Amino acid sequence: MKKMMLSITISCLFLLFHQVAFASDPVLNFSDLTNGPRTGNGDGQATNHGAIVTIWGNNLGATQGTSKVYIGIPGGTYVEAAHYYYWKNADGILPSGPADLYSRHKMQEIAFSIPSTAPTGSQKIWVVVNGVSSNQLDFNVTTSGNIYFVKTTGSDTNPGTWSNPWRSMDYAASAGRVNAGDVVYFCDGVQETDGFRVYYIKGTPNNLIGLIAYPGGRVLAQGYNYGIGNHSVASSYVVIAKLVAKSEGSVITHFAFSREIGNEVTDITCASCSCGAMGGAAAQEGSMFFGNYVHDYGGACSGNQTHPTYFTLREAVSGKSHIQGFEFAWNYLKNNDARSGIHLYDEHGCGGYDSVIKIHNNVVENGASEGIGIIAGGCDVGYTIFGNIEIYNNLLMGNGKSNSQGYIAPTIVLQGQANVTNVKLYNNTIYGYGYPGCTFCEAIAVYNSNLPNLWFKGTWEFKNNIIVDTNNVLYSVDSNMSTPAASDHNLWYNGGDGNPANPPAWDSSPITTNPLFENPGAGDFRLQSTSPARNSGTSTVSPIVTRDFYGGIRVVPYDIGAANYSYSTAPASPVVR
Repeated sequence: MKKMMLSITISCLFLLFHQVAFASDPVLNFSDLTNGPRTGNGDGQATNHGAIVTIWGNNLGATQGTSKVYIGIPGGTYVEAAHYYYWKNADGILPSGPADLYSRHKMQEIAFSIPSTAPTGSQKIWVVVNGVSSNQLDFNVTTSGNIYFVKTTGSDTNPGTWSNPWRSMDYAASAGRVNAGDVVYFCDGVQETDGFRVYYIKGTPNNLIGLIAYPGGRVLAQGYNYGIGNHSVASSYVVIAKLVAKSEGSVITHFAFSREIGNEVTDITCASCSCGAMGGAAAQEGSMFFGNYVHDYGGACSGNQTHPTYFTLREAVSGKSHIQGFEFAWNYLKNNDARSGIHLYDEHGCGGYDSVIKIHNNVVENGASEGIGIIAGGCDVGYTIFGNIEIYNNLLMGNGKSNSQGYIAPTIVLQGQANVTNVKLYNNTIYGYGYPGCTFCEAIAVYNSNLPNLWFKGTWEFKNNIIVDTNNVLYSVDSNMSTPAASDHNLWYNGGDGNPANPPAWDSSPITTNPLFENPGAGDFRLQSTSPARNSGTSTVSPIVTRDFYGGIRVVPYDIGAANYSYSTAPASPVVR
């Protein structure tokens, strides 16, 4: 084991540099596993190593070169990864997982294994790229927990080892087969074509159960009613990662206190259900949905209640009205013809959240109706939807285009008299919405008493956002708009009457000139050096918004929009040894 003892001089230089925060710094966004054993792998790629972990981040490099991953405590005891399975752009092309997180997010993806010499307990994972250290992710290294494998050549009568693997996904994910802290890796070609049923398995907060595709493989979970199903909504504290899932119903149903990471989610031919591609069971409490690629879901057959994502605003199965929030981040929703994008909705026996819901760093592109909707559809008397929702650093492109059934909606919608949530909309970029000649297309709609059936009774703030109209339609219908608690430092460009000087009346300090993105046609929404959005934002959002869409640290004065100014030249990075 190595010891890394940084000198005071180097430590201070490192901290000073990171306060400056240039766009080239490596940053880790998330991992699939947050726990795993340090032994028991057996795949022959290293001597006596453990769980295979995948991490995603920005500025990590398209190839490894001399860069390295470490596990342990910076400045204390730490070790290098035992084996690197791949280090590449997260473009959804083998050997990486199936989610495209490069086209828009510009992320890289690294798969490596934990060495047997790793210190145990609560540790950190970080990357050093060209001598510069990234931020750190938490990881619980254990000496317990088993590692299992499923292969097309296996048998469910085998013990599930690398040399004697199991055969079926259903068998592996059943009660009594795996326990808290275990990890199952599905190897190339493994599939379930009648739905992958996760049956009564439960991890614990520090020892989730992993159900993950092995590096370099494509694993399919497909079925008509569901692709990956949480049977009786009984499984919790699990990780579903790097799988290809397809269904005409709920493609991946929710799992409480779990992680759905880096999956590809779509339909088989045309989804038609009262559900969401990610959703369909009211069990999202306390879960993390990171880096999933949800695309081409829905079509002419899809009804009003078919959605790319669907999150209820209660926990209907257990009947609890107060539950923990969830986090939906770094996901890519593209070309979905089903109604809505990121869809939070409830009706009848509504409830709410005791902790914050976070929706950030997502791309919703070319969707049929709203990009993000927080909606109450008619709660029973005495019921309300409550809680705090933070929506920031999202990129919303070309939504509200109308789908096969003619559904259209504003890009962002807050709606419902029983909806008393507190919503903070910070540093989002809306680029294009609706279509030319549309009289109902808006960038944002937060309805007031002029539309009593839709009236939003909560509170909302709108700060540091960029809205660009490319179709000569309205920003919003002012007469129908609720007044925000705060709305300032937003940039509005073009506008429904072709006059950029007419932003919504409720915005207190609008900017109305071209934001000067780097290359919006190619999906690059970084700011040019002369952008009026540069250094023009408010830092009052700083308790929530600390980084930008690409992982760059926000510094005062804040830039407006999802992405910071793209530094054309950065100073030489200090070497941290």
